[in-house]
Amino acid sequence: MSVKQKLAYQKEKIFANRDYGSMRLDINDPSVHWDYTIAFKTTNAEGKQPPISMEDILRRLHAQGLQFRLYYSSTRDIVFCEIRCHYQRLKIEADRIDMPVLLEPSELQATAERGFEDLGINPFPISDVKKIYDFAPYEYIHASFEDDDDKQYLFAKRNLDGTVFSPVKRMKLIESIIISKECCDLDLDKLILNGSILACYPLHNDEEVKILARDWIPAYRMPWNQPFDNIREYFGERIAFYFVYLGHYTTFMLYAAIFGVLVFTAQLFIKDTRTTLASGEVLVVSHIPYLVPAFGLFMCVWSTLFLETWKREQNVWAMKWGMSDLADDENTRPQFTGEPFASPINGVTSLYFPPTKKYTRVAMSWSVLLLLISIVFLLVGGIFRLRYVWTHDAALKLPGVLSHIPVGSVLASVANVVQITIMGKIYYKTFYSFNEYENHETDSQYEASLVVKTFVFNFVNNFAALFYTAFLKESFEGECKDSDCLGELAYCLALVFGIQLVVGNVREILLPRIFAWLNKRSIVKGHAVTEALSDAEKQFYLSTYEWSGTFDDYTEMITQFGYCSLFVVSFPLTPVLALVNNYIEIRVDGFRLLFENRRSRPRSAGGIGMWLQIVEWCTTIAIFTNAYVVVWTSNTFDFLKDTALFTDPDVLDEYAKAQQAIAIDEYAKVQKLIAFVTFVAVMMVIRFFLSQVIPDVPASVSAQLKRQQFFNNKAIFRLPDDVVSKFVANKEDTFDMTIHDN
Repeated sequence: MSVKQKLAYQKEKIFANRDYGSMRLDINDPSVHWDYTIAFKTTNAEGKQPPISMEDILRRLHAQGLQFRLYYSSTRDIVFCEIRCHYQRLKIEADRIDMPVLLEPSELQATAERGFEDLGINPFPISDVKKIYDFAPYEYIHASFEDDDDKQYLFAKRNLDGTVFSPVKRMKLIESIIISKECCDLDLDKLILNGSILACYPLHNDEEVKILARDWIPAYRMPWNQPFDNIREYFGERIAFYFVYLGHYTTFMLYAAIFGVLVFTAQLFIKDTRTTLASGEVLVVSHIPYLVPAFGLFMCVWSTLFLETWKREQNVWAMKWGMSDLADDENTRPQFTGEPFASPINGVTSLYFPPTKKYTRVAMSWSVLLLLISIVFLLVGGIFRLRYVWTHDAALKLPGVLSHIPVGSVLASVANVVQITIMGKIYYKTFYSFNEYENHETDSQYEASLVVKTFVFNFVNNFAALFYTAFLKESFEGECKDSDCLGELAYCLALVFGIQLVVGNVREILLPRIFAWLNKRSIVKGHAVTEALSDAEKQFYLSTYEWSGTFDDYTEMITQFGYCSLFVVSFPLTPVLALVNNYIEIRVDGFRLLFENRRSRPRSAGGIGMWLQIVEWCTTIAIFTNAYVVVWTSNTFDFLKDTALFTDPDVLDEYAKAQQAIAIDEYAKVQKLIAFVTFVAVMMVIRFFLSQVIPDVPASVSAQLKRQQFFNNKAIFRLPDDVVSKFVANKEDTFDMTIHDN
């Protein structure tokens, strides 16, 4: 049995059958906040009893040292149970689950300089005189909490009441007591599903909300200057990492926007000229012919740098928040079904779902996904057919100064946005159910499966029209204005992306407020409200922002990253639109979380999870799409036709002219292919080089994690110094040292 297993076994014995009756709070003490709420339905419309009664739930809460108070809603059809917990009980739970907490740097340093002589531990101070690393030796050191009295001084007490646990840790500990099998054994998600409870949520703290809103929402707060630590202390690491990612992404978008404005300005004010090639073909040539390739190269490097620096940023924050060693242990999802099965290893009974059944269900899900993708292709094909008709319809030509507006393209782009929106709604309505049908055992498996399918569908749904314009339009329709489809691609990207941003903000800002008002109105309609609503009831009527909330936000940002990376060379102002949108997004999301949503149940996280892999895929695909747009979609490399050796057309007959034209076209295609392969190869080499010279984990973070392990062994576990045994010989002993030949 390992040391860790022995410690876990000892803890099990200590915590088993423990009496928490003495850990009660004065119910009238205003200094101790009510942290958590469970909502019960007073009557069942069908007259059925829930699987677990309210009395049974309350009895379990009471037995585990949780204090609660009950009161009716204003409509008297809901009972709210507010919960709080004694600090000593929280300490016991934190010790049981090995909750990581920050160590106080000054106390840790004093302990290191003092050592534990009685335990055989010499002083173990660390200094960084040459300032090799970014972090001081004793800062951001975390350790698993222990309830021993002689170790309490080591844990950082950053709260106003002098306690170790921040509000978000308090929420986590209370929920751990409620859901753990060793404690209350109440799976809250399962209780909601089977109707035993209506909802469960932590309560907002008005004072903390005011402080966070003051430091977060104002317009002068830059994306890189958000109060990330405060966000984490209020909402937990999962939501905090979303805003760290959004801040990092928006900061990088600023560089792309500046370069994009310069490129767009150059394209706007420097007129193109028409040049006749020696072959007789008219070519529109820019005065800055390499502007498009240069911008494509810049954006490919930009996306790679964004990805590599984000990996470092993610690891830095994980270290600062004590999430670098986040355990992978997960509870079984309440929705998971299977047959009871006794493990042949330890005899423990658990649910078993045969892999063959799961693979069959996964295959069915992907079959339906392919069907939806096929429908998207058909719709996009129909839209472009209509655009072709509308473009050539004289009745749709605008008069006068408006005649230059391509009405057909505008109508087609609007239709494309409608298609994206409707098919997106159909997908989400369908695939949440299909992902449940796949019967994933853990939340991480469920999320990874949904993330991959969502990426595949959104990639096709959002970008199919752009791929058609860039890759297929000239081949299928046989024409692009001035043999340059880049302008049409730019028009399509600008309209689709711009309209999407407007529609998205309306959907995110306006519609939730309308639905929240209607929801509250429908609930209280017909009831005479004679008293002010309690905080718990007010928050009960708010929208929820749980796992699906961060999922939707990440989906939005990753889709936007696709628009800003895959075809950005066609419309250099795309990063500008994204920058403005994200600047607003930070404030909208922050305001929504603080004032318009229930407080989310805090979740630990060591990063953005599977979404990082999606960003990597987009970055790789962007190299190929931008290379194709630069080489084939634009006319930048059409001059290659003029480099072919040919005979003067005036001395050739018609057949020879046709053959020579074909030969020149084939020559140009080969040269373009070489240019495409060269562009891709150069970018792949640059990406590989940057990934090697920019390590995912900064040296300072690696050093700090090693220091953390060292300090844990010495200051928390108090392992004695390694003792090297010394053999002391008796000088009076004699022995033979004769060396023989053989």
